[in-house]
Amino acid sequence: MEKMAIFGQFIGDVMNQLMGMIYTMISAFVFGFTPILVNITFDHGNNPVMMAFFRGFLVLPVLFISLNSRRVSLKVDRKQGVQLFILSVIGGGLTTVVLYSSYQYMSVGGATTLHFIYPAIVTFIGILFFKERSNLLKLAALILSMIGVFILADFRSGTSLKGIFLATISGFTYAFYIIYMDRSGLKNMDSIKVTFYNCLMNSVFLTIYGMISGDFTLKLPPIVWGISFFVAVVTAILGVAFLQMGIMIVGPSTASILSTLEPITSVILGVFILHESADMKKIIACTLIFLSVILLSYGTKLEERKLRQVDS
Repeated sequence: MEKMAIFGQFIGDVMNQLMGMIYTMISAFVFGFTPILVNITFDHGNNPVMMAFFRGFLVLPVLFISLNSRRVSLKVDRKQGVQLFILSVIGGGLTTVVLYSSYQYMSVGGATTLHFIYPAIVTFIGILFFKERSNLLKLAALILSMIGVFILADFRSGTSLKGIFLATISGFTYAFYIIYMDRSGLKNMDSIKVTFYNCLMNSVFLTIYGMISGDFTLKLPPIVWGISFFVAVVTAILGVAFLQMGIMIVGPSTASILSTLEPITSVILGVFILHESADMKKIIACTLIFLSVILLSYGTKLEERKLRQVDS
């Protein structure tokens, strides 16, 4: 009976890790798909600040209804309020604005791939400052994923130094988001509740910033409002919330590496939707990233096996 219980616990742990990986990959798909829609709104008079504002503001009623239906209290203490503010403004709002801004100076694919310096930043900080466990397979997965990301980067089509700078900064601020979510303890808060406050605080911050910068405007065509609402809902529910659940289960380093599936999504959808070419460079890059995910899953299992041996 004891062996059956141990086996059952092992299966449960494996399934839990699998679900965490699935949550993170769904999040990556969402974040890989929505930039195409965001770029369409720019062609109809939208701007990065308003798109970031819409992404938070338009989804607030949906999030509130979800929390109310599950009777989740919106109450937070002073410490949690400060943590949510820091997470929202620096990790959420700033990341979105600078990344969306980079789309105006370089291709969406190039900006998205540069944004993906954040797995290296997260892993490096985790090992250096927080003594996170690692192994050769996990490091190899990180290296392969980063090689794949930089192969995917396309700097030939209208790229400027300003675009490269903005996309790179978005990688640093998003690395902060992942690490702070994990280390602050907010990962243990209800994911929709965190997303609600993230969207609420970002809406206030971006309204003030947009009025100061002159970018805040509501005089936009219906297509912009429609696309913005769709992007807001899917990024908040399937993007941000699923990423938080993934971080809670598999940890920030694993979640950040799995999220490199995002540029693969952008490339594949670019081929089918925007009729972009699928050359050998892109095929090799996608293969390397998929291989990194396989190595990562084996590396995670090895770490769990070692921990069980130590505990026993």
